[in-house]
Amino acid sequence: MCSSTSTLPLLNLKKVIQDHREQYLMAFNIPMPCFPLASFSTFLLVSIASRTTFSISDVVCTDSTRVKLRLGEKVFGDYIHANYVTSPLLTTKFICTQGPLQSTIHDFWRMIFQERIESVLMLCKPCEDGRPKCSIYWPETVGETTAFDTVVVKNTGEDVDEFATSTSLMVELNPEYGMVCIRKQTYRWPDRGVPDHNSCRIPLYLLDRVRHAPCVVHCSAGIGRTGSIIALELALQKVVVGNKIDFEQIARELRCARAQCIQTEVQYLYIHRVMIENALLHINLNESTRATGQRFLREYDDKMRK
Repeated sequence: MCSSTSTLPLLNLKKVIQDHREQYLMAFNIPMPCFPLASFSTFLLVSIASRTTFSISDVVCTDSTRVKLRLGEKVFGDYIHANYVTSPLLTTKFICTQGPLQSTIHDFWRMIFQERIESVLMLCKPCEDGRPKCSIYWPETVGETTAFDTVVVKNTGEDVDEFATSTSLMVELNPEYGMVCIRKQTYRWPDRGVPDHNSCRIPLYLLDRVRHAPCVVHCSAGIGRTGSIIALELALQKVVVGNKIDFEQIARELRCARAQCIQTEVQYLYIHRVMIENALLHINLNESTRATGQRFLREYDDKMRK
């Protein structure tokens, strides 16, 4: 059993089912909210050289929340396709970013060092379905050291468990000024999709291990899988303080910070599924409420198998 389920006060999760009872009885009539793509200021790069910093050409970077690189700014510039996600509910700083490209690995590590990031949550593989998703931005072999321009990264250890591979990395600007960052990668979350119906524990497990210190989250574009797991963290923290969970409002607020977060209706439904399954597993529900939640899970799982 993942430890996150024992550390969160989940009693209020019954509201997730009760407050959305009618929606869950019509499970696949839950619409994904439609929000303007960019009804806010966006930072647009116009030089041809700068366009190499984009992984997905139609993903914009919200100017008001973007991370500005100060380390090496005069030489390398201040831009990285990354945004802060802030909320009074969050217990730490989260940054959502695209998967590093070969041309942006140095910028990525500058950001890690500048923001004192203690963990990186990698929700993609470098290559999926024969298509590149991000570059290998860390030394893969334990004991190996790789220099990315001004930043040196050393692989100091690796651990593999049921849900993720964890790599301990020493990040240095110089031999006297270093920090440790843990990269956690799961292989069980497909592009534009969600983990299989038996895997609601995956995001809970991952979040439990990164929510206590500054964390960078990325997939390929940094909006689909990345947005889904941050939305889950916001929902979980609403439970902690006893607030009503409004999934549409969570998605709306998240998209104000990181444009286009949560790419598909399946991902939006998956957020509901994880919260409902968590409630069914860990709290006492009356018969009617439990039946509503179980029906949603059955219909969701049947749909995903088709």
